[in-house]
Amino acid sequence: GAKSKFCLCKANTDLLYTATQVGDCNDNSSAASTFTYTDLKGAKIQLGGDCGAGACKGGTVVCSGSSATCSTGSKTATEVCNGLDDDCNGTTDDSPDLSAEPCLAKGVCKGSSPPKSCVNGKVVCDLSGVKDYEVTESKCDNLDNDCDGATDESIDFGTFTCATKGICKTSGVSPTCKVGVASCDYSKVAGYEVTEKTCDNKDNDCDGDTDETPDLSKLICSNKGVCSVADDTVKVCQAGVAKCDFSKISNYEAIEAACDDKDNDCDGKTDGIQDVSKSNCKVVGVCSTAKVTALCTAAVWSCDYSAIGTDYEGGTELACGDSKDNDCDGKTDKTDSDCP
Repeated sequence: GAKSKFCLCKANTDLLYTATQVGDCNDNSSAASTFTYTDLKGAKIQLGGDCGAGACKGGTVVCSGSSATCSTGSKTATEVCNGLDDDCNGTTDDSPDLSAEPCLAKGVCKGSSPPKSCVNGKVVCDLSGVKDYEVTESKCDNLDNDCDGATDESIDFGTFTCATKGICKTSGVSPTCKVGVASCDYSKVAGYEVTEKTCDNKDNDCDGDTDETPDLSKLICSNKGVCSVADDTVKVCQAGVAKCDFSKISNYEAIEAACDDKDNDCDGKTDGIQDVSKSNCKVVGVCSTAKVTALCTAAVWSCDYSAIGTDYEGGTELACGDSKDNDCDGKTDKTDSDCP
């Protein structure tokens, strides 16, 4: 037919010719080979050559209207923090959009707006400016310091330890954190007392001291005789036994011995002592036998020698030839001035 200025010949598939008018990139003319695509490095690539970077890598230079382009250009996307070159500009994670990226928002992080950055393809929230924040929970403060939704779950008690003395030595009690307070629960330790109160020769409050503050209020101590001046200071705990210690009470005697018209052993009875060895009775000569008896009444000793029989001659030696100390003065017969 009539000649036309348009190329209506069969397309050259190698150059992807689909021309519809003169001047297009894929015009079936010798000029088509001069159309090129400039890559990111400034290199000019002819039609059919490899092109594309990042997410657009693997493309081919093709015609697009009156110019050449890369076939994978449509894969270009907004740059995000993922370790990829989403916008196909040859650079990974350059100025990614982090506005929608979340940061920790529980516990002490709630309501915070920490600065964000992209490191090795991952969004990093800088929480260093968040008050009380800890990467790993360590404080016992009733706060969720690591912003994971749990409070005081992995506490570092540092120098805070539980008692290992006294009855707690082998208890195995470990520190716990309750409502922000570090404490030790000794409730299952047999005999444990917050404040030592039992007199049992044990360290019940696990402080290293035994029976230091026992409760002796139920101990009854005598207030009779010379003990009438005693107060609660006489109540003592010794080797796990509660007792009354009157040793500092003037004239006190555990066993009444002084014939002084006083109740020295605080039993409510005065004198009445019958111990000859404690008396002023004569105990030598014929009086050295167990037949001499004594009795203290109202601070006065009464001595009874009647059980000795006739050998006892009172205060004067009369039998001067019987080789006996009959008046119990320590002298026998002629050695006694009573004998001629």
